[in-house]
Amino acid sequence: METGTILLIILAIVYFIPSLIGNEKQHAAGIFVVNLFLGWTLLGWVVALAWALSSPKSEKANIASKQQQEKLLNRQNKIEKAMADKVSSMRGEKAVETTAPTQKLESKLTNCPACEHSVSRMAKSCPQCGHPF
Repeated sequence: METGTILLIILAIVYFIPSLIGNEKQHAAGIFVVNLFLGWTLLGWVVALAWALSSPKSEKANIASKQQQEKLLNRQNKIEKAMADKVSSMRGEKAVETTAPTQKLESKLTNCPACEHSVSRMAKSCPQCGHPF
């Protein structure tokens, strides 16, 4: 690409910054019109930018944002529960709720006869005490 083409692309991006910022805002169409027709004047560009920055988000954007926050909160709750279960199992406490993956894992484990440490059924010796199986 030529230098002139690259410069033109950069100027177009800078020119439409207010429209890009205001894309998910409530008055996105108005911001775009002001930016398109009056953006060539510095005052029109600044007005479009100020409008884009101060305009509230549209309902679609708010709904999408709330759904994303709920997904993140659910993921965080799952991680916290898994961590709490792990800590309680490390302390020797009984977990509040046993999940299916834990049951599958427990079926693959056995206790060492020497130290009672949980060991994989496929292990040849206990990693804790070295007792052979």
